[in-house]
Amino acid sequence: MARALAPAEHSRAQRDPGRRRAALLWALALGLLLATLALWQAARFHLLSVFEADFEADVTELVARAEDRLTRLADSARAAASMARGGDAPSAAGWAGYVDALALARSSPGFSSMALAVFVDGDHGSPAWGDERLVI
Repeated sequence: MARALAPAEHSRAQRDPGRRRAALLWALALGLLLATLALWQAARFHLLSVFEADFEADVTELVARAEDRLTRLADSARAAASMARGGDAPSAAGWAGYVDALALARSSPGFSSMALAVFVDGDHGSPAWGDERLVI
C-alpha cells in the first residue's frame, strides 16, 4: 500500500524540482557572467596592446623626423660656418641666396630664418659686415 505523505513532506517534494531548477539557472547565469568578464578582459588587454604598439610606432616616427630635421639644420649651419671661414664674409646677396635655397619653411616648419654673425676684429679684420645688419 502506498503511504500518504504528510502535508509538510508533500509541499517540500513539490518545491524541490523548482529549487534545483533555480539553482541551476543561477549557476548558469553566474558562469555566463564570469565568461563575459573574462572575454571582456581579454579584449581590453588586446586593444591596449594594439594601442600601445601604435603609439610606440608614432613616437618612433616623430623622433626620426625630428632627428632628421635637426641634422639638416646642423649641416646647414656647418655649411654656413664653412662659407664664413673660407675667406671673406659672404655678401648679403650670397647669404640671402643660400638661405632661400634651404627652403626652411618647407623643410623645417617652425624655423623662419637663419642668421650669420661674423666677428670682425677692429685691428686685423675687414669691417665689411661690421655696420651691416641683414635680416632674412
